[in-house]
Amino acid sequence: MANGEVGLPAIAQNPQRKRKNHSGESSMAAEKKKDVDFELSDSPPSYKIRQKRKKKKTNLEAEAENDKVNTPSSSVSIARSPKKRKKKNKKKSTSENQTEKQLKTVGKEVEQEEEPEAGARTKNDQMGNLFSGSVSGEKTGKKSKKRRSIGVADGEDGVEVEPDEVEFGRAALTGDVCQFLMERYKPSSAPQHRHLCASAAAMRSLLLDEGLPLTPAAYFAAAVSAVCGVDEADSEALSALSGFLSVLLPHVSPESVPPRQAVEAASSVVALLESLAGEGMAAPTVRSLVGCLGLLAQSVDLEDWVSVELPLWTLLRFSLDRRPKVRRCAQLSVVKVFGALKSPSVIESSSNSVLSLFQRHIPLAMKLSSARVDSSSKDLEKSDNIEVLHVLNIVKILVAHMPLSIARTCLPEVSKILNGNFSVLTRNGIGLLEVILLKLSGDILPNEAEAVLVLLTSFLSPKKRNPGDILISASTLLRDTLNLLHNSQPEVWTRHFSSVFRSMAGLLISSSGKGKHFADILKDLISIGFLHTDKLSKDVQLMETDNIISMCSSLYSILSKSSRAPNEHILAVVSDLFHKLGKSSSSYMSEIVLKLSSWVTSLGEGTNEKKNVQQCLGSAIESMGPENILSILPFSFDPENKSYSNMWLIPILKKHTSGASLQYFLDHIVPLVRSAEDKLVKARRSSTKKKLVSSVDAFWSLLPAFCRYPTDLADSYGSLAKILVQRLEKNENSYELVSMAIKELVNGNKDQVEDYANISAGEAVYTPMCYPREVARKNLEVLALNSMEIIKLFIDIFFASAPEKRVSIKDIIRCLASILDRGDLKNLFSVLPAKYGFVACGGSEIELEYHTLPDDDGVEEKMRLMVEISSAFVQGSDQDFIVMLFNFIKPHLMDDGLCQLEGYEALREIIKGCPWFVFSHFDQLMDLLMTIDSMVDPPVLSCRLSCLHLMFVHLLKENEVGENNRALLILNEILRLLKDSNEEVRKTTFDTLLNISQTLKEDSSSTDVHHRQLFQMIMGYLSGSPPQIMSVAIAAISLLIYEDSNLFYLVPDLIPTVLMLLQNKANEVIKAVLGLIKVMASRLPITEIRNLLPNLINGILPWSSVSKNHFRTKVKFIFEILLRKCGHDAVLLHTPDSYRGFVNLVIESKTKANTGAAPLNVEFHTKNSFNARKFTRKVDPNKNPRGQKRRLQHPVEETPGEQFNKSGHEQVNHKPKRNKYDSLAENQTNNNRFKLKNKVKPAGKKLFMKKKKGLVTS
Repeated sequence: MANGEVGLPAIAQNPQRKRKNHSGESSMAAEKKKDVDFELSDSPPSYKIRQKRKKKKTNLEAEAENDKVNTPSSSVSIARSPKKRKKKNKKKSTSENQTEKQLKTVGKEVEQEEEPEAGARTKNDQMGNLFSGSVSGEKTGKKSKKRRSIGVADGEDGVEVEPDEVEFGRAALTGDVCQFLMERYKPSSAPQHRHLCASAAAMRSLLLDEGLPLTPAAYFAAAVSAVCGVDEADSEALSALSGFLSVLLPHVSPESVPPRQAVEAASSVVALLESLAGEGMAAPTVRSLVGCLGLLAQSVDLEDWVSVELPLWTLLRFSLDRRPKVRRCAQLSVVKVFGALKSPSVIESSSNSVLSLFQRHIPLAMKLSSARVDSSSKDLEKSDNIEVLHVLNIVKILVAHMPLSIARTCLPEVSKILNGNFSVLTRNGIGLLEVILLKLSGDILPNEAEAVLVLLTSFLSPKKRNPGDILISASTLLRDTLNLLHNSQPEVWTRHFSSVFRSMAGLLISSSGKGKHFADILKDLISIGFLHTDKLSKDVQLMETDNIISMCSSLYSILSKSSRAPNEHILAVVSDLFHKLGKSSSSYMSEIVLKLSSWVTSLGEGTNEKKNVQQCLGSAIESMGPENILSILPFSFDPENKSYSNMWLIPILKKHTSGASLQYFLDHIVPLVRSAEDKLVKARRSSTKKKLVSSVDAFWSLLPAFCRYPTDLADSYGSLAKILVQRLEKNENSYELVSMAIKELVNGNKDQVEDYANISAGEAVYTPMCYPREVARKNLEVLALNSMEIIKLFIDIFFASAPEKRVSIKDIIRCLASILDRGDLKNLFSVLPAKYGFVACGGSEIELEYHTLPDDDGVEEKMRLMVEISSAFVQGSDQDFIVMLFNFIKPHLMDDGLCQLEGYEALREIIKGCPWFVFSHFDQLMDLLMTIDSMVDPPVLSCRLSCLHLMFVHLLKENEVGENNRALLILNEILRLLKDSNEEVRKTTFDTLLNISQTLKEDSSSTDVHHRQLFQMIMGYLSGSPPQIMSVAIAAISLLIYEDSNLFYLVPDLIPTVLMLLQNKANEVIKAVLGLIKVMASRLPITEIRNLLPNLINGILPWSSVSKNHFRTKVKFIFEILLRKCGHDAVLLHTPDSYRGFVNLVIESKTKANTGAAPLNVEFHTKNSFNARKFTRKVDPNKNPRGQKRRLQHPVEETPGEQFNKSGHEQVNHKPKRNKYDSLAENQTNNNRFKLKNKVKPAGKKLFMKKKKGLVTS
């Protein structure tokens, strides 16, 4: 930085920071114990009283703020009320009169100077604005207290650094400082401002006499010389000069002060601080001088220790000062000095100075660390004892700048302070220890690491009863230290890991928040990973084994000692240990499994504690496998209870078993099933039979779990298939269980092969694989060879089962057909007609011709089932077989018989799975799908439209001209059905159109090009088509945009085309266009609506005057949406004058509706009708409706419970008025429905009023 150049002040970065007095007196006033303080505002100066919140302070903080001293008169004036200050100003002293004269003289000299150039004057004006905004404090009456933390003495983590007493913008102090101060504070009558301006004026005069530039650096040099030569007894001058220095410090760079002059000035400032140290100097003055010394310390020759020693040692001494602001300023200065040091020798000497300061306070620190925290002795409140905290804090800040040798020397000194017991120094000591360990990092020695681990572990002892934050800090530092030692010193890590884990595991029973923290630390330690045994010595391997045993025993001890169910934090650590040990956990954690099982049996059903324990056991099953779990907790038969033990384990096994052995199921679970079945045959009691039947079903329910990625499928599936065939032949109701097992086997291996294929093609993201690709392919071949008998049994079950069961059976048939050999699958389907009573002829094709036996009345039903099951063979078929299936179902598509729906379902499967079939048989498919009338059954119509949907997507993806023409034919059919008279048909067609758009959106290979093609096809109907087709196309566009507004951006010419259609003469086209505009107005974002607003308004306003077909109402609704989104001003801006009346009416009605002043639709019901009809009448709420004639309108369709009607008016339901004759007539009607002899006739109105007034007696 060049000479005289200043850095960016803090006020330029944050102009809302706290404002201070120039001379520092406001800081003194803030330190006094007052309930009110005063704030400086803009000129004319005035002081505002602002109440301060009283804060409770600890003894140490109170002692740190008891250093109040006598303030000079300039400072006292801030703490006085405005009235007293006025009285004082009237009685000015002689010195003040002289100061005023001097200010006026200097002001005239400044005004008489030559004016700068135009550019400079403009710049000064800008600087003046910044200066005014930064100093005045703005008239908010609030002071920001933003501070940045570097290190706090009283047990906190950092030093709070406040802004300087007076802050200016950077631009404000690039010119003449005195000029700005005069302009700012010349109207002020405050003594501190006058002294400040006088000091600036004096410095300016000195600089002008010497011919020096009026820069902040020159002002700083003059101010330092002046403050060092001032009389020690003149506190006012010293305060004013120190305030002026505080203004200059942020804007003077250390490079702008010559090193030689900096040494001399630093010596003078140190001498001044030393001479005035015991005279009770004001804290703001000391703070300003300390900041000045810090700047000078950075300006001296930093390569010369002699030059650095005196200012650095003085700053270190003041960093222990009792006054917080002085201490913070000194600490910040020390940090800056250390950061500026580059010479290793100077850094080492400076670090030794800090070390000596630290070691000097070690005896006192040891005394404080051994004292009880709750001791009533006042020794802890002495100033010397408070200095210990400040020393720890300053060392913590400076460790990062020290050499490794000095930081290593500090480590044993810190260990002397920390003895495992909580004291006032514990928090600061642990913070300092953390910084030292971070500094040493990988250079820590083994003996030092062991000492630190032992020291921190002692804090975790439950006997110490340390506070929770100390436990958290110590445990976190322990984890970081172990992570550091894991790779650098594995022997030390292995030697101390078990003790650390044991001590920390005992803290898992803490409260929820702390227990979670300790659990996370333990999981981090477990996740570090055990050391690789092949790279270590045998002794270390043995120690690692001992660590595993120690961890397991520690967790088992916690589980055993707990009288209640273990919390989720303990179980989370146990689960992580299960996963880390894997299969070997069965050797180390069997006792833990037994303990968890005892908790499961003792806890209540459905409780969270039981669910947590079951989840932990699930982790054990996933880690060690079901084989090892069942060896620890076997299923054994209890002769007394006639039941099997540990049956509660089956639901957990079903959920968490994966990668098990099929052979284990055949060797252990199947024998249990047979044993239970044998006992069931011999059982006599019904209760015993129920238990055994439930046991058999429970054992069989484990089959799908063992089929989830088995490890020996190729070797064991042949034996399993035979057992499954026997199971299906013996009990057809077990098809669901067998289906689930086979689906697990087939889908698991197919997913592996397909995922590997997608990864090789770059179409999918890698997912964890349980099998290599070759193993999965081999497994599929084994499944195909041994599943023919199973699929035949499922087909038989399908024909014999109820309709609700056929869907699941068809799924398993489809699953098996996908892996069977194509030839075997074709032969299997070919023999089905002959097997179920049909005749097959014509070679490979199956015709509809069949003969019906005289006693066979179910042939048609069997044919329907045959057509239905044909869809299950599509997935695994080749092209010849697909053509054969199509020829088989084709006659049923043209017939309205029982098989039509099933035929369309089969055709849908063919179109979905075979895109090539759509291109090769398009004409035949269109003939089939276009010949059916829309009056068919809704399921058939839905399936037919689904076929068209799939064909359209296949053709659109082909992206060829000929295929697009074919797709256009399908779109013609869809749009034709959108205009059908049947509402159900229209709804189904609209759903089909949405499904097409959704399919194009979900397809990963599809892009916006396909959506754009769809829109272009639909928009092609907007020109040259009949009005009916045009309205349907517009309705289709409205539907698509309503579901996905992003589709609007795919067609940039949509708005011009739609607005052109508003000139059409067909009412249905206008109606559809207005509906589309309403959809766009409601669904598009506001920014897009604002861009389209002029075109929309000019397009729809001509239809606001047409009441036919409710066009005026539709336009009104659109304008209500536009007004809500864009605002009244934007809409009126683009509205022609001829239509402003209509828009104003819409605004007025909308405003009345929002404020509740709109006419109400009052509902009432007729009395004499059985089905009461609802009418509405317009009632002005501002007038009394009594006596006015009721005007009935047409009945409305809203239900009485609706709050608003179509016009937006609020509905009010009330009953009509009743007279006493109405109640009398009701009583007569409800009295057993007989006629009274003396029939009551209602009297006239006049007679009734006379009786009411008592003029006539009855």
